[in-house]
Order: sequence, then C-alpha cells, then structure tokens
Amino acid sequence: MADSAATLSLERVLGVSAQHNSSFVSNAVTGDVAYPAGSVVVLYSPARDEQVRYFRATKSIACLCFSGDGRYLAVGERGRGPRIIVWDLEGAAPPVELRAHKYGVGAVAFGTGPRSDLLASVGFKHDRQICLWRWREGKLLGTASVTQKVYALAWRAGGEVFVTAGDRHVKFWSIEDAPGGAAAGAGGGRAAE
Repeated sequence: MADSAATLSLERVLGVSAQHNSSFVSNAVTGDVAYPAGSVVVLYSPARDEQVRYFRATKSIACLCFSGDGRYLAVGERGRGPRIIVWDLEGAAPPVELRAHKYGVGAVAFGTGPRSDLLASVGFKHDRQICLWRWREGKLLGTASVTQKVYALAWRAGGEVFVTAGDRHVKFWSIEDAPGGAAAGAGGGRAAE
C-alpha cells in the first residue's frame, strides 16, 4: 500500500459563541454574515444558504467588523495578549496582526470615507483603552483611556469622528491631525448631551 498524505478540510461548524452585538456582523456589500464559534470565524452566505469560509485564530473571538467596501474582516480576540487580525476576503494579502490590548478586544470598527485606512479598537473593561490604528501598516497611531465598559463602537460617515457607547455613556472621539494630514491619534472623548 502506497503512503499518501490525507488532506482534511473543515466541512461545517456547528454552534456560535457570539455574546453581544459586536460579535455578529453582516457584510453590507455581499450580504454575507460573520460570527464566531470559539476560535473560528464562520463566513455564512444567506444567498447560498451555506458556510462559505472559515478563519482560524489562536484564541476565542470576541468581536468582528467588515470594512465599508466589504473586502476586509477585522477580528478581535479575547484573553491575555489578544490580537486584532485583519483578513483580506479576496485573499490577495496575508492577514495583518495588531497588538496593543492586554486582556481582550471588545469592539473593532474600520474608518469610513477618507479614513478607511484607520481602525479603532476598544479593549475589555480591565484594559480601559481605545486604540487607533493605521491597520494596513500595522501601526498604532494613538491611545485614549476609557473609564466605563464600552459595548459598541462606530464611525461617523465622514471618518473624522467615532463614537463609543457603554455603561452610562455615549462619547464622540475626534481624530487629531498631525502635520501633513496624517492621523496622529484619538482626541479626547466628549460626552453626548
């Protein structure tokens, strides 16, 4: 009998570990849905009624977000030393990994409009940190502290402001520009009135 290497591939994932609104997302361009099942991200196509792709992380997945053009998927891990992983859904580029949070990533959001090169992330409540990234370069641009738990993160259409919402707060964060127009970091959050 000849030796042959068996090839195994994942056929289907049963179950879901989504725990809040930041861990179940829909691609506005394709209509596909992404959700976590432990350390695997499942990409499901309602049009085809099937799971079409899987992405593997090393830790459990806490949050997900599609880019505005539908091409990229950002995923935040939970646990000590978590990563944010950005996958190119067209497969043209290797995943980008971002690291700055200490105890888990609670929410991620791609910038909009002219700021689509930015990604904002919020750590778990013990992390108490918002990070602003130029994600394609893997570069941390700035951080800001938060005092309350954050449940949601979203960008305003023009890309100059993002919003966090959580325990007893809704805050608007402005992007400060460095000379030459490059984003330098997150400005102070302003509470909603």
